[in-house]
Amino acid sequence: MSNASQLLGDLLSMYRRMAGVIETRTFYREHAQEVVDELFQASVYEKVLNDPVCLRYPPSIRYRHSFLKTYIAHIEEEYAAVDDQLLTYFLSNLHLKGKVSESEGAIREVCHSSYDVNERVGLVTIKMATQLDSVGLTSWEAGFFLAEYFIAEPDVLRGKKVVELGAGIGLTGIALAKGVDLAHITLTDYTTDVMQNLQTNVDINKVSSDLVSVQTLDWEQPFSLNADFDCIIVADCVYDPELTVAMVKVISELFNLALAQNPRNSPFAIVATTKRQPQTFQHFLAQLEERELSHYLLNGEKGFVGPRLFHYPPAEFYLSRIELSRANSLQSLKMSSLDSTRFEKGKILQAGSERALGQRIPSLHSANND
Repeated sequence: MSNASQLLGDLLSMYRRMAGVIETRTFYREHAQEVVDELFQASVYEKVLNDPVCLRYPPSIRYRHSFLKTYIAHIEEEYAAVDDQLLTYFLSNLHLKGKVSESEGAIREVCHSSYDVNERVGLVTIKMATQLDSVGLTSWEAGFFLAEYFIAEPDVLRGKKVVELGAGIGLTGIALAKGVDLAHITLTDYTTDVMQNLQTNVDINKVSSDLVSVQTLDWEQPFSLNADFDCIIVADCVYDPELTVAMVKVISELFNLALAQNPRNSPFAIVATTKRQPQTFQHFLAQLEERELSHYLLNGEKGFVGPRLFHYPPAEFYLSRIELSRANSLQSLKMSSLDSTRFEKGKILQAGSERALGQRIPSLHSANND
């Protein structure tokens, strides 16, 4: 592959995933002369701006404007002539950007990011909102991180049935469905717009319904789950104290459900948390202890070291494995046999608030860093 072809491929990857201005500007400056070449400019128009993936699932109008503005500014800094087709495209997007600005508040613009993950996973395309008016319609750092962990450690989920809580845009679960040998994954969230978008993203990525399903699950209401599972995964949901209480309750209820269905089950959860406020993660640990759930930190003090497959802002994470303590497992089985009305054919009929009994198992995490 020629150097120009490689640079064009790198630029296409950046455009598909809506790389930030600093990253693209740095790229242009590192390859200052190559990217202003007349033939290279023409190729940018033909193969990047008119990339079939981006034509069908386009980045936001604002991003397309910003991408070209940065590129054209670099070309002019190098005292080169700007390709006529690039200028025409830029002016047409400037007109569209003005229309979006005028209608802000009246509509929600949607956009798409497409990630060339690796050879096994391939391309993952995600539809999301351009404005942060819903936490379930945008990407979060820990979602990328959790996907990277499981892709690097595929044996953790190989052959397992998985439930993702708070799946949001579905990036993590869809990437795992395409790149890890799961038996099945159920993506859950609860608001109408998030659920519709989640199903859209599953459809965009052409993931088989035999492998991926989408279900509504409201943590704060009585719920049902039509799915068998071995593992629960959660990314970036430890940020609000009330939400954390509800999340831990749901994990506990699902563990009890798995044991009621099959006493030989050993359900576990993997939770990725972006390090933000120390007290927030301490609250999470306290809730786990209250529910008699054991906590293990998988990534230690140095953090998970694996291939970086996605581009996202620098962040540090906790990677937690959560299990029922042995005492809690035995007590849960005993209670499920006495209170069988709570479980019916894989459904939780009511979200109980009972605290499981049994000897507490201290958390193994020493939370000194956040």
